[in-house]
This record gives sequence, structure tokens and C-alpha cells, in this order.
Amino acid sequence: MLPHVLHVSGDFPDPFEPFKTPVIRSLIDLTRDDFQHEVVSINRAKPDKAGIILDTLSSFGHPALEVQSERFEYGIALRYFAPSRGILHETMLDQVGDWLVDEIRSRACRPELLVAHKLSIEGIAVQHAAQEIGIPYALSIQGDTDTKIVAARPDLKRRFASVLADAAHVFPFTPWALDQLTHRLGRRPNGITMLPCPTDLDTPLPPQASVK
Repeated sequence: MLPHVLHVSGDFPDPFEPFKTPVIRSLIDLTRDDFQHEVVSINRAKPDKAGIILDTLSSFGHPALEVQSERFEYGIALRYFAPSRGILHETMLDQVGDWLVDEIRSRACRPELLVAHKLSIEGIAVQHAAQEIGIPYALSIQGDTDTKIVAARPDLKRRFASVLADAAHVFPFTPWALDQLTHRLGRRPNGITMLPCPTDLDTPLPPQASVK
């Protein structure tokens, strides 16, 4: 029996948004002989503006999360409704984590590892779910998105730092992204593996002997 890994990614082609980057899908396809992969592909959508304002006021800043889900080849596509511009960022992603908890608890067989494919978005939901259920999680760090969001949200620095520190293992796509995040959030002593991202432009080349 292969180890069962549940990935949570906002960068995965799915029925709601089929034209997203295939990078994470390529990574999963390349390792399908070693792991039993499953994906929860998350997609943020804008809620009704008047409805979210009323819900926020009536719930004292904690509006209930509305979701839609659909099964597809790789797992589950999830659309969740949350404001843009990072409003209620942590609150809504913690509730995505609650959705993950309910989904995992409904199963007879739980995954052995959760993987969040970005620290600053998926990492919040996955950390919350992992702590609730008692499953370890790993974390990929994507340079452009993660560094920009962490820099733009100093109010969430403590949460971002705990997401980084609590991960069982971290897979930065680039060294510079890890350097920037550890400078802001603190350094991990171990449990780090660089993971260059496969792209559709990569072409395997046969080895060639060097001539000196």
C-alpha cells in the first residue's frame, strides 16, 4: 500500500478553473508510482457584497464560509467564497481548514500526510486541519506569491511563522524564497528540501560525457 498524501493547492487545473498552471499536477504525475496522491483544489470566488457585509456584522467578524465542491479525476475541486484584497484572509482560510477536517473525518481511511502548496494561503487551512485531526503536514514555498503576501501582511506574521515552524517538512521551490521568508518569520533548523518545480518547458536530455 502506497503512502496516502492529500494535497491542498490553489494552483491546480480543475472543473471550476481548468486553465490554471499545471506545475503541481506535473509534480504529482511524476511521483504517482511512489505515493497515493489525492488533491483538494481550492478556488476563491467573490461573495455577494451586501451578503458578506451583513454576515460579517451579524457574526462579529466571523462570517460563515460558503463552499461548492465537485469531484474530478485527481480528487475534489472546492470553490469557497471570500472577499478579495486579503479581507478576512485568516478567518476564511481557517474555515476551509474546518471543511478539510469534516471531509477527512467522514472517511474510513485517513491520509498519512497533508501537503499545503503555499505557506501564505493553503498553509493556513492545512495547519488548522492538521492540528485538529493530528496528521502531520508538509509545506511547499512558492517564491513570488508567498513572499509578496507575507510582506504585505505584517498583522499575520505570527500565524505565518507558526505555519512555517509547525510543518513536518518544507519544500521551497527556490533558495531565495526560503531566505526571504526565514528572514521575516524565523529559521527552521532542519526538515528542508529544495524542490525545483517541473514545468511544461522542461525536456529530459540524455547524459553526455564532458570533453576536457
